[in-house]
Amino acid sequence: MAINSLFYALVVVGWFHCCASALFGSPSTAVFPLHRQQQEFTANSSPAKPSLKVRKSYGKVTVQSNCGETIQISDTGQKICVKSTKSNGWGKDPDIISCEGIFGVYKLPSGSFLAIIKRADTVLDVPLPGLKMIKEILLVKIPSVSSRHVHPEWVNETHVGSEQAQAEAALMNAFQQHAFYYTDSDYDLTRTYQSNMLHPSKPAEDSRVDWTQVEEKFCWNMNAAAPFLEANCTSFVTPIVNAYIAATNITHNQKPYQFTLISRRSRRRQGPRYGQ
Repeated sequence: MAINSLFYALVVVGWFHCCASALFGSPSTAVFPLHRQQQEFTANSSPAKPSLKVRKSYGKVTVQSNCGETIQISDTGQKICVKSTKSNGWGKDPDIISCEGIFGVYKLPSGSFLAIIKRADTVLDVPLPGLKMIKEILLVKIPSVSSRHVHPEWVNETHVGSEQAQAEAALMNAFQQHAFYYTDSDYDLTRTYQSNMLHPSKPAEDSRVDWTQVEEKFCWNMNAAAPFLEANCTSFVTPIVNAYIAATNITHNQKPYQFTLISRRSRRRQGPRYGQ
């Protein structure tokens, strides 16, 4: 019976492998005993990444972690500036929006926008600590230096031109059509399971992942997160992958095992194109 179960699981995982390879490229597969896997990852995991608060104010966007670390984001017209600052306490400001994290910064026809992760659901059936799937992203306008006299507004409250509306719709559609994942632990999703075990991430004290070890071709917010990396504000952003992730349990010789498949799509090669 155990052999039949093992064969069935191999067939299922093989099917996942073929489908994922066709869609996303070469997958990363790991097989390990359940109890051993839990020990390895739990021991190497950091506490949950702090949630963030975003506030709109004149001339800038301010982001604060629940640890008190605060940054200000502004648009000079030439580049996006990110700098650490001191928090004076926000009280019960009605303009504050809580979020799970920051995806990055995007340039649209009407200016620069901060993409924040408004909602992300924890993936419970895959044994990776803090694995989350992004469910909702919100765009926040970053005011430019030339328009500081104008009170910044959230995207869904702003009257924009047709070009802005089309660009915003295309960006939001891309967010919705892809499966984006990240972790709240020090497990680096851009690298394979084997690479994480052989070369564990050694993040800075205020960060979750060592960005110097991130495999760029699988990090879909690498360019969008550039302003934060250049300012050394890595605790506010985390590497995000576009992937197919699945797991299946089996029992062999009365020992539980789990097959986990993480098939990452490269941001440089998104798959075949078909034409008439």
